Amino acid sequence: MRIDDTDFAILKCIRDMDRPLWKNKIHECIKDRFEELPLGSTVSVQTVGRRVDTLTDNAYLESCIISPDEIKRDLIIAFKLTDQGTDAVDQKTEEYLQRIVQTEMFPVDDELSAGKEAILELMTDRFELDAETVDTLSEEYSRKELVTLITLYYVKREISGVFKEDTVEKFVDLADSNEKLSKALHQYMLEEDASQ
Repeated sequence: MRIDDTDFAILKCIRDMDRPLWKNKIHECIKDRFEELPLGSTVSVQTVGRRVDTLTDNAYLESCIISPDEIKRDLIIAFKLTDQGTDAVDQKTEEYLQRIVQTEMFPVDDELSAGKEAILELMTDRFELDAETVDTLSEEYSRKELVTLITLYYVKREISGVFKEDTVEKFVDLADSNEKLSKALHQYMLEEDASQ
């Protein structure tokens, strides 16, 4: 099963809360974090419930029994990520970042709905950015500059594995165009690859 935007939002909310969540709590998390998630539209609690069941059936989630303080029931069924669910979040994050770059450079009908907050959230996950770095990027960089940073990262990493050869010239121009972006790329994003 290939996960979509709604599935990603469910898995990401559970992962980021770092504890099992029940269906209504997952829906509440998605509503509260809507601007940070690459969702085109809101999702209903019923949709979340159906998707959680499907994700569980496909081994992205597993159910467990919890007794949360915040509701007036002794026991409730909650859901936590499996290893497959964690891997799916990581893979989808990478896919979103690549799609954001593709959409920005070469607009198509299937544009990804991702504002600055969503892009920064995806970058935070992918590059394991600390809070200070996130604050710096949020305050000092525009959405377009964040997309350019992601683009430069992929260019530096491996152009042939991510983009078509005929796009190389556009990427080379981007890489040479801005000292601020070049510095941030090396400081926040490429250092991760060098340490591996």
